[in-house]
Amino acid sequence: MSYRGIRRMFTRRRTCGFLPTVAAIFFVATFVFTAWGLSRVIAPETDIEVSILTRQNAGAYRAAAVWGASFLVFVIASIWTAILALTIVRRYLATGLRLVILVVAGLLSVVGLLMNQWYVKETSDAPLRMIFAAGIPIYQMTAIGNSIAVGVVVLSIAASCSLMRRPRRLSAQSLRNRIEYSRLSLFSAAIFLIAGVAEIYFLNDWPAHVYVGATSGLDRNSLHELAVTMGIIVGVMYSTVLLAVYVPLMAVQEQWVRVAAERAVNGTTDGDPQKWREMQMLSRTVFATFAQILAVVGPSLAALGIPKLLVGMGA
Repeated sequence: MSYRGIRRMFTRRRTCGFLPTVAAIFFVATFVFTAWGLSRVIAPETDIEVSILTRQNAGAYRAAAVWGASFLVFVIASIWTAILALTIVRRYLATGLRLVILVVAGLLSVVGLLMNQWYVKETSDAPLRMIFAAGIPIYQMTAIGNSIAVGVVVLSIAASCSLMRRPRRLSAQSLRNRIEYSRLSLFSAAIFLIAGVAEIYFLNDWPAHVYVGATSGLDRNSLHELAVTMGIIVGVMYSTVLLAVYVPLMAVQEQWVRVAAERAVNGTTDGDPQKWREMQMLSRTVFATFAQILAVVGPSLAALGIPKLLVGMGA
């Protein structure tokens, strides 16, 4: 081996050794910075003096804090899901296709950032206007959330498509790697979308706890029901996205495993494809199947469960 090859190998090992530490520092720094930024964003609702504290102020404080926490979880989940998707794309796609995906994801993220400008007017009499009137840039935060969601969804779809590209050789090791990446990608995307459902629900339920500037004839129950409806709609939509993106991937990989098993035992006297799958850890268990189904319906279940879990928030 040449000196250059030895140096490259040494550098790669050293880099891989530092990656977990760098990733941990990055996530902690992102968490702290995002939490600090959100605390400043919701400060008009949370900076309350004890002398003027009322039940109305306390409700607005709680709604602001819960939304801020949900947005923080959404941001952290989006970062992890995006990093995983980029890792998969980098491993299974050529450089040219990677660049195309990054450009498309970037452009659509910009579209998501500008989306609010097309259908939201800060002077309109929408429920979120009450939060904006309190001095919170809620429309800008919503635009940021839309941009993040669009970008991460595009990257997750790209990762799923890259995992559906047929490998040159249907080896057991290659299939195991792809299946593990697929499961991890599915669970990560499900957690990310569940966090998105929670953030959207708490965002739309926030006005139910703010009375200043409320439209005449509008009560808290109406606003709360609107938030529940929005959560259910988004939850069903997100579950549909997971179903459309990951079920074909699971079907394709199952077909690859079946073909690989039949080829491996072909010509043997006591060949059993199922035994080969079990020996190669490629058999589909009931638990794994149930977990994947649960991940797909997770956003819908979250939309139905969060309002019931936190029913006190709307009381």
